[in-house]
Amino acid sequence: MVDFESGCPVAGCSNNKSLLTWHHHDCGATETIDCEGVVRCRKDHNLGEFFLLKYSCGGHSNGFQYGSYSAFLAALSICSNFGADFAFKLTQKLMDAFQNGRMPHN
Repeated sequence: MVDFESGCPVAGCSNNKSLLTWHHHDCGATETIDCEGVVRCRKDHNLGEFFLLKYSCGGHSNGFQYGSYSAFLAALSICSNFGADFAFKLTQKLMDAFQNGRMPHN
């Protein structure tokens, strides 16, 4: 499990290539992500799989929005705290969700 730092996965967001540290909206704690793509916050709230969450970073309008497949790929590509195996597993998880219609928005 590592701190969840990535670009914003919302399509068209200006922060897509900016490394952001994500925080849980309800409690403010830093979020973490494991190699299965499950996001939790440091106060141990289980938030769910990263591709099912809504994101808000201030770089796009309309508050919290779902990420898109292509924006997730771009956002994950700049993650400096993920090792190669970790990044590969997250990318595989994302591709599987996209191919099986599990992503809420695309």
